[in-house]
Amino acid sequence: MSNLKWFSFSEEILNFEARAFVVFFMCPSSNIASLNH
Repeated sequence: MSNLKWFSFSEEILNFEARAFVVFFMCPSSNIASLNH
């Protein structure tokens, strides 16, 4: 039971990190795109 709880907890952290990475990766790209336009 505790293992399952830890797994879901770490999965939430992974999802948060993935979203943060996507935002971090997309924001500069959109800024560069708007600069080029």
